[in-house]
Amino acid sequence: MENNNMRNVLFNEELQQEMSQFYLEYLAPLGNRRVFKKGEIIHPTRADEIYIVLSGYFKQVLINRNGKECSLFRLRRGTIFGEMDYFDGEPTIMITKVLENSEASIVSREIVEGALQETPILYRHFIHSITRKYRILMLKSARTILLDVKARISDTLLEITAQHGNDTREPSTIEYVYTHQELADAVGCSRVTITNVLKELKAEGYIIYDGRCFRLLDPMGLRKLTDIYW
Repeated sequence: MENNNMRNVLFNEELQQEMSQFYLEYLAPLGNRRVFKKGEIIHPTRADEIYIVLSGYFKQVLINRNGKECSLFRLRRGTIFGEMDYFDGEPTIMITKVLENSEASIVSREIVEGALQETPILYRHFIHSITRKYRILMLKSARTILLDVKARISDTLLEITAQHGNDTREPSTIEYVYTHQELADAVGCSRVTITNVLKELKAEGYIIYDGRCFRLLDPMGLRKLTDIYW
């Protein structure tokens, strides 16, 4: 498999769209719609519900006692959360934060079990969702161990681009706003380091950014900075 195609295979947008459409058209209408305000925290004490994002943005994180975050997943329309807890049967310490006013459909265990019996293909979509998150965590782990800070930031920008459905071989824009602190939490470095490296990448012609929105001008150049096969 060619190096420049690996990430788009890992984050296959066609499969993602198929999965999202199924959740939105089949499963979401079976649940209860709920509006969430920006800044809300979702941390269920039971593992009996699956959330389907209808609008807005959510973020799943781990937080230590000092308030430091480890950013795990961004969740947009058509994605789900709670599915890993659901199948494991126990809630985890992962917390879901509402990044902007959003809406989700919350589907109970009773309804999900009935849907699984009636439409077994739902299992495939759940497996795809869990596998995709596993791959994201796999890349994050490898990035932390194998790359220096400039390469980690470059690779994170490529990962965000892929997760938003863009081809990482072509110039593209990261439409959702990411603050420097959010990138620092995702990469595992200080906000000052993020700011300095982004300035360096901009000066070298790899990216441009206006405020907090990024455009990747030379994604293949960013890929070479990572010096790793994925």
